Amino acid sequence: MGPNDEDVNYSFTARNKSISISGFYMDATEITNNEYRQFVNWVIDSMAHVLMGHVKNDNGVDYVDWKQKINWKDKSTYEKLDAMMYSREDRLYGRVEIDVRKLKYHEERFNWDKAKLRENKDKPRSQFIDRKDVPIYPDTLCWIRDFSYAYNEPMTRMYFWHPAFDNYPVVGVNWHQANTFCEWRSKFWDDYRSSKKLFTEDKFQLPSEAQWEYAARGGREQAPYPGAVIISATRKAVCSPTSNPDAATIRKTVGSTPFAPTPTGPTITVCTTWPVT
Repeated sequence: MGPNDEDVNYSFTARNKSISISGFYMDATEITNNEYRQFVNWVIDSMAHVLMGHVKNDNGVDYVDWKQKINWKDKSTYEKLDAMMYSREDRLYGRVEIDVRKLKYHEERFNWDKAKLRENKDKPRSQFIDRKDVPIYPDTLCWIRDFSYAYNEPMTRMYFWHPAFDNYPVVGVNWHQANTFCEWRSKFWDDYRSSKKLFTEDKFQLPSEAQWEYAARGGREQAPYPGAVIISATRKAVCSPTSNPDAATIRKTVGSTPFAPTPTGPTITVCTTWPVT
């Protein structure tokens, strides 16, 4: 891995090196608005259930009771969920809407880097569990912040939630949100498999630099690939067609870029979005 032979600036200071990586899977396309919106809606529903008291206790641990129903058409429901809503002074025309800044996913991860240290071998497990609440709503203002001389206000208002953009790649998601989406996706999949009495599988995660470079080169060791790629959301290619894309190159459905399948599987390695902020 490393620079290819056409990278003159780095040819003498950062030589190629050989590394070995285990086999891995990578989704063929980016995460879509529809897929990420499922995550957002899950967070909204879980927070609403907690505020309405739809919680059950099992061995001292509280769980959301998903069998309970929330009637979103009932005005009294919004009164009970007032803590999730914009305050009166932040409302437009008095509309009661969810304050997206309050949408947070409670994440719990085991810190393997700390646990592996020999001096920590006798410490309790609780010292290696990282718990935090991560804001998960995308930065929809990136459409007008990153494109100063374009009329992208309609995209800011509609791109993430409108069904016309369901199969377009999600944008405005930072590295922490992408990681959290991976965590939620893994837990959601594990819970489903456990309910069917099946073995759970390894977690979804963002690819390492080596994994991404291997996939982007399409199995060809010296093949140069365009587009500086930093991150991929949950085994799905999240990259850019150029180092400075415009709004027109972003607005494409996933999988629509006409590239032939590569020997490694993913159909496209130069993708249709600039989602990571």
